[in-house]
Amino acid sequence: MAASGGTVETATCGQTSNQLWRSSSQGELVTSDGRCMTTDADHGGVRMTVATCDRSTGQQWHFTDGRITSGRLELTIYGPYVDPGHPIQTWDTSEDPTPAPEMYWELS
Repeated sequence: MAASGGTVETATCGQTSNQLWRSSSQGELVTSDGRCMTTDADHGGVRMTVATCDRSTGQQWHFTDGRITSGRLELTIYGPYVDPGHPIQTWDTSEDPTPAPEMYWELS
């Protein structure tokens, strides 16, 4: 997963700065340049962006058992496509709680 301009998308794994994320004490996923992964909606199908960290609900994410969640939202890959350049988006687990393979993430 990489920050590409103002969006978040799939990328070939590497150690480039746009792929380096850290979790803040407030639950934000923060890029190497200090921006936070965010969504402006509370439903599925919304593409993730990076924005100034403001501790809003749309920036609070938790990594548990290989899944990245925020309330009923979960991160997934648009499509699902796993090759580089596809958007990361939200999935509303209240509509379908069964996680698909593209909803599992690894930290390295």
